[in-house]
Amino acid sequence: MPIPQPEKKVLVIDDDPFLLKLVEKILSNSGYEVLSAQDVSSGIVAASKEMPHLIILDMFIKEKTGLDFLKIRKKQPALAHIPVFVLSASNDKKMVYSAITLGACDYLLKPVQAQLLIRKVKRILKEQSSLEWKPKAEKKEFVHATLKGKLTTLSNVSFRAELPVKLSPLVPISIKSSLFKECQIDQLFFKPIEAREFICEKGQFINEFTIVGIDKKASERIEKKIEKWESK
Repeated sequence: MPIPQPEKKVLVIDDDPFLLKLVEKILSNSGYEVLSAQDVSSGIVAASKEMPHLIILDMFIKEKTGLDFLKIRKKQPALAHIPVFVLSASNDKKMVYSAITLGACDYLLKPVQAQLLIRKVKRILKEQSSLEWKPKAEKKEFVHATLKGKLTTLSNVSFRAELPVKLSPLVPISIKSSLFKECQIDQLFFKPIEAREFICEKGQFINEFTIVGIDKKASERIEKKIEKWESK
């Protein structure tokens, strides 16, 4: 006889009693144990005592904001590992950015949509989504992503760029840059080097790349460009 798995605990922090009851009903109907708190202080106490698997947090709660909760959580090692999912009526870009920067793993707008909420929760808790499609190995699709970044250093063997993500050494990339086009290296292959720690702006990562397949002429063009910069 299989041993029943324990329910996963979800702590909901919101000062709206109606929303608390609604979210509790949605989650409990899906098999989650739901805890609740109506302000930041009681939310910290509940999280520390109960150690939930997930925290659902409103941004605008009495006394302190959801951002205050995220700041406190970040400083407490016992809570920092618990994923926080923001559920808020605000779609202000600065608010969303601040929440993600402070460690929130996702951000969903109110009003609450039961099906979407459950899908998000399952994804965060690494449970299988009923609508997730996994192609067979021979039919996997490639996804192309465009990232805007700043070139910070360049040599004839490598370069560094400030990007909003930290790339894996296994990720092949292509670069579009007027400088690279001028040096005639824009068609080459660039391979990320194992990430190192560099100081940069919040929300940005310094990625280092090796220039693969560079020839003598391209190398000389880069060297001339560097000499020109240094002479200014």
